[in-house]
Amino acid sequence: EIFARDEARAAGRNIDSTPTWLRTHPANDQRLDEMRKEAGRYTRKYADSGRARYLRAINGMTFGDSREQGVTRGQHFYHEPLGFTLRAPDQWSIQNSASDLTILADSMQAAVAVKLSPDSRGDHDAAIRSILQPDQGRAEKTTINGLRATNFTGSKQGRPIDATVFTLGGNEFVFQKMQKAEAKGGYSRSLGDVVNSFRALTSADAANAKPNTIRTVTLPRAAQPLADMAREISRIAPQMRNPEGQFRLLNQIYPQGNLAPGQMVKTIQ
Repeated sequence: EIFARDEARAAGRNIDSTPTWLRTHPANDQRLDEMRKEAGRYTRKYADSGRARYLRAINGMTFGDSREQGVTRGQHFYHEPLGFTLRAPDQWSIQNSASDLTILADSMQAAVAVKLSPDSRGDHDAAIRSILQPDQGRAEKTTINGLRATNFTGSKQGRPIDATVFTLGGNEFVFQKMQKAEAKGGYSRSLGDVVNSFRALTSADAANAKPNTIRTVTLPRAAQPLADMAREISRIAPQMRNPEGQFRLLNQIYPQGNLAPGQMVKTIQ
């Protein structure tokens, strides 16, 4: 939680301050207290904590975004299994879930929601009906980045709909552009940029679509081992804003603490 707050502060984002009583999970302090009580029941001595076996078991495990769900690299998003990439404008963020993809302005005033319509069989009108369910509207066929596309404008229950449908790899992708009324169209260009950035994945893109992994290594006997590890993480994962903080978090010494040279540690590769 401390790391997440520090990251949000550094990026200029709002810091989550949800009251404990509104959360769906117990507070961390409560969880820790319950775990200590449970652990107190086991009083015998354990010669092997299992740390070495644990580090061997997680070596090579995916860290962060997975290939199957798509990978974010800076302002770019790559989805190798579905064969596409797109770019978020500067000062916008990429929020990826199992069901949809949202490109969101940091101001929270505008967004592009991307949904998959896999059963439309190339029928853009069917994809529009399935995902958007408009009351009325007008469709215009076009081509964007070599892909067959349809721009749609209409309404649902009095609210405007502005969307674009693409066909790629046997799937229909529905991009719905949204902005708050008080924005008064100020995000129209950025919303269009997101849509127009959608294209088929190239072999060069596929190299960027590879997820990061956890690697267990021996902490080097260097003058500044933490700084050295952070530089290596920064080289491998340049999208990370705070590589030393991430390394500390991985090894349970965030925000302060030290590790001994020669100790087995987790890093990112």
